[in-house]
Amino acid sequence: MSTDTTLSLRCPVCSRAFGRQAHLERHALTHSTDYPFSCSFCDSKYKRSDALRRHWKTCNARLALGSQIPERTLSGKRKQACDRCADRKRACSQGQPCTGCLQYETQCTYQRVKEPRITRDSNSGTGPIKQDRFDASKETSEAVHRFDFLRNFTHASGIDQAYNYKRYLLSEPELPLERTCASNPWEFFFDDIEAVLVDDQLDTDLAFPDGLFAEDPVHLKAREIWDTFHPFIERNPTPAVLITDIVEFFSPEHLVSSLDLFWDRWYPHCPIIHRPTFEISRCPALLLSTMVLIGACTSPSSSYRSEAKDLLDMMEEIVFSNPIFSGQTTGLSIDKQSDSQKISALQATYFMCIMQKWDGNDAAKLRIQRNRFTIFVAATRAMGLARATHGNFSITSDFGTDQWHKYIENEELIRYELPRMVLAEMNIDLTCPEDWFQASSPSEFLAAVQSNRWRKGRTPLLTEVVRDLFTNHSQPEECNLLWGASKLNLFTIASAIHGLIFHEKMSFTQVSSSTGPIGTALERWGQAWEKVIATLPSSVVVNEAWKEDGFMQHAGEFAALARVHLQQNDPITSFTQDSMGSSDGSMATFDQTTMKTVSDLIQAVESLSLH
Repeated sequence: MSTDTTLSLRCPVCSRAFGRQAHLERHALTHSTDYPFSCSFCDSKYKRSDALRRHWKTCNARLALGSQIPERTLSGKRKQACDRCADRKRACSQGQPCTGCLQYETQCTYQRVKEPRITRDSNSGTGPIKQDRFDASKETSEAVHRFDFLRNFTHASGIDQAYNYKRYLLSEPELPLERTCASNPWEFFFDDIEAVLVDDQLDTDLAFPDGLFAEDPVHLKAREIWDTFHPFIERNPTPAVLITDIVEFFSPEHLVSSLDLFWDRWYPHCPIIHRPTFEISRCPALLLSTMVLIGACTSPSSSYRSEAKDLLDMMEEIVFSNPIFSGQTTGLSIDKQSDSQKISALQATYFMCIMQKWDGNDAAKLRIQRNRFTIFVAATRAMGLARATHGNFSITSDFGTDQWHKYIENEELIRYELPRMVLAEMNIDLTCPEDWFQASSPSEFLAAVQSNRWRKGRTPLLTEVVRDLFTNHSQPEECNLLWGASKLNLFTIASAIHGLIFHEKMSFTQVSSSTGPIGTALERWGQAWEKVIATLPSSVVVNEAWKEDGFMQHAGEFAALARVHLQQNDPITSFTQDSMGSSDGSMATFDQTTMKTVSDLIQAVESLSLH
């Protein structure tokens, strides 16, 4: 079907095309001046019902009256579509699997339809989580939400399914062209090396003379990647991956298409590279290889995903052979080029660990958990990245190009998120607002700073913010370091609180209750979160999916999960049961390659309807 036929509906205001009437109607709201949803306690008005419900939680008029949040109006329509079709608002054949899930080779589930519930007086057992481990008070029911993202996250079978929950491709990706296609601009390129490929051997100096694509940066990078893999294949007498596989997978057209997928499907979840200044010609082959692989792992093509998974083990071997993991790594030096290479190697390692954790085989997952990730963290700390800050970096009206590049370099270092167990290790800055980091020039950066002047003066450290949340203020409003923070910052802080809870659970000390310091911190975090999601603009930008919010937009679920852990009121017993192999809702054991423990906990909480 042609594009004109598919996108047959057009907005009369901006002429943007849509394929479905519902999408056009939803888009039309952005041009409307009507605010059909109004607060019954004050004069606030909203375009969407979900924005109104968020407002109610912090509405001063409602709080002053002591009124409850109005109950949600429930629809009488019976849920019938499968979970995937319902999320995408698509017609569902209601099969097992339905035609849509069958076409995209995804798991077809009907959890929305079944929604098993466990009654409080049931004698038939409640699974691995005891019902009396949770307090069903009003405070809890308001604090714990449905774990839609985390439920999917703990059941997902790959990186794309886990992170891209309810995220849709703005357009169908342009997958690599088949060699038999007449429009393939690289067809003659493969014809010239066909004789070399059939022998499963490759000498790139002979196969590709200097005159062939000498000025094309994509080809030069492809050749550099092939050269990186070549010695690792040569020294293995029975390699699982052949050089022909490498040449075909990391072909120039694959690099382009996979990088597009990387920016659209993975980058929003891990914005640690400055997209506007990224140039493929300056990107080290090691980092570029992992970016291409992670993009391929998010491809809608099952065969392309399978090809990427076949290369993960060898890519892991290449990454961890880097000198930074020799045990002699030192801090950053004055050699800018050397430091850049070290940092790009760490970025590649980070991506590699994530890919193996989600798309690797069981042996690879255990290898990453037991050994590789520990080595990666040690190298990162040895380089001093755990203490990355902007310091007293001043942003003035004469902010120039050199200062902007320096600021971006520091920000990239800050955006590495290491596992932190204790408060003393949280000595990094909070990240800058996303529109600052997404700016493509100094002038655009200054404009973003002026329109979103998050904080004046020095950026607060993560340590300071967490301590501030735990401080006994007379008024919650005094805890103001979080006001205006980004969703990424709030997710980082929620993760830090999870780390503190884990640290207490792994010791034999009494874990703070929901009314203790950690509970107070989570309550204040929740106030900041509601304020942020009510005030930050929508992140969806037409044809710029890399600017969207990633999984950190679901930080509220991570904080709610932390509250659940606090409400498990017998930490010593819980720890003992875990050591005996029980998944009683506590922390997972070290060698688990699945998230069944967390999944069981989420299922039990939702079954008790604590929302």
